[in-house]
Amino acid sequence: MTVGRIPSVEGGIQPTLLTTKGDIIVATGNATLVRQGVGANGTVLTANSAQADGVEWATPSSGGMTLLASGSLSATGIDLTSISGSYEELKLVISDIDMSTSDENFIRINNDSGGNYYSYFAVTSGASGSQNATNGTTYIKIDQNYMSTTANGAVLIVNLPNYAESTGYKIVQTRSAYVSAGGNNESRINWAWWKNENPITRITFASGGAYFDGGTYKLFGVK
Repeated sequence: MTVGRIPSVEGGIQPTLLTTKGDIIVATGNATLVRQGVGANGTVLTANSAQADGVEWATPSSGGMTLLASGSLSATGIDLTSISGSYEELKLVISDIDMSTSDENFIRINNDSGGNYYSYFAVTSGASGSQNATNGTTYIKIDQNYMSTTANGAVLIVNLPNYAESTGYKIVQTRSAYVSAGGNNESRINWAWWKNENPITRITFASGGAYFDGGTYKLFGVK
């Protein structure tokens, strides 16, 4: 048998059905075979019932992440609502946060201001570090000692796995890096959970007042 050739046998597949390197044979129905030509470089074969032969060549999704929302921080922060439940995880990235007045910055889920947030967190401030926990708070705090009003560039990353599930409490992981109001370089990591079993459809990032002068955000859905 010659490599790359389909043997011609009585009642079998005829090699003349294939014409180009990379061709494959697919079925359009019972005992009906057709040639599916090779796709463009970098494409993948994907099922598509709308096609006559049930498949098509398509460009693969880049990184499995879809941008759901983006924009600039308003003075009061951001309030992302009606979030699609079609993904495995959400990832919120807020960059270049600029404060007009130092105050606590925080995350809330589904506009819940009850005491339903629990966190274990680690903080570095200057050359020192510490760990602690909070229980039954009304939000997830993301800066330890307030952010500076003169040093821009603070960043916050929030990950919410299994956010669309209708059972089980929801994990909320936050990471932030910023210059504190006292001038220390600080970072804070929260391993938090929201004591609620509802799907997450809303994420709010806010401060104690209307204190944001600048910053940008991007919300991704992760497959």
